[in-house]
Amino acid sequence: MEDFNHVVDGLTIRIWDNGGQTVDRYTVIIVSWPERVDGWTMLGVDADGGRHFSQFGHCNEGGHLGHLVKWADISEKTRKHIEKRLEAE
Repeated sequence: MEDFNHVVDGLTIRIWDNGGQTVDRYTVIIVSWPERVDGWTMLGVDADGGRHFSQFGHCNEGGHLGHLVKWADISEKTRKHIEKRLEAE
């Protein structure tokens, strides 16, 4: 099975891509933090590197978020934005 986990600033994450069906195209699940009753802590980010949308929340992980992608599959601009947001946490 492919490994979609990636480590950013010491935090293990998984990234889901819904193909642009919503403003928060990418859902970044923070696997390092324990799953809560209301789901995983996540960061929703738009396809433009957080320029229009970037928000923490909670969600259940699964196919409703789209499909899993690797870190290298998202733009450098979006990767830098995710790093910056997680750095502050």
